[in-house]
Amino acid sequence: MSEVLRVEGISKKYANGDEIIEALKNVSLTLHKGEILAIMGSSGSGKSTLLHILGALDVPDEGKIYLNNIYEKNYCKEPYSTQIRSKYIGFVFQQFNLINDLTVIENISLPLILDGVEDSLIHKMVTEKLEMVDLIGKEHNRPCELSGGQQQRVAIARAIITNPKILLADEPTGNLDYNTAKDIMSLFIKMNNELKQSTIIVTHDPMVASYADRVLFFHDGILKNEYQTNNTDTDIDEIINLFRNLVTR
Repeated sequence: MSEVLRVEGISKKYANGDEIIEALKNVSLTLHKGEILAIMGSSGSGKSTLLHILGALDVPDEGKIYLNNIYEKNYCKEPYSTQIRSKYIGFVFQQFNLINDLTVIENISLPLILDGVEDSLIHKMVTEKLEMVDLIGKEHNRPCELSGGQQQRVAIARAIITNPKILLADEPTGNLDYNTAKDIMSLFIKMNNELKQSTIIVTHDPMVASYADRVLFFHDGILKNEYQTNNTDTDIDEIINLFRNLVTR
């Protein structure tokens, strides 16, 4: 299986007053083409810091990042980081980050408008994504007129509107109830099958992690363990046990 994104020896420290916090300690991992990778860890384990670095939103103190098997020395440096995000990466967050004064269509269209895409092509691309996320009929609604699950679907459609090769999701079901969360994860699987994207999902929820192909477990900034899912009912129990062992050591 070919790799899409690889990091080697990533470390990151933050200063908190007189205290130095090691958010990441010599982390190495690979995201393969078409793979869904879940990252689990307790609060402060470094998982969100890692996601920000992978998304070229933060700069590591040490380490190398490879994109499509090519070392990208300037991956996290402007203006290259903006170009990388625009060309390769889509983002989904726990907070939907929609613009309340814009309609569904307008929210989804924003990345295309910023890229200077022609209006006729924008309409075609947005309609395709609306169908994919099952929002046909909601095109002219504003976010306040939608449920939480529907708002997240809009955010997902906006994230994939440019057909990025990599999708990064930070607690994408954190504001949703259990059944809606399952619906959103089924949508991630659907997108993965149809668009062949590579996806990284940061989550604290074993149910969400069970939808991934692999689960990485972080604690105190260190990659501690890995689990390969089997697509069976035992996945959630295995993930829960591994997570419990992680935080109780």
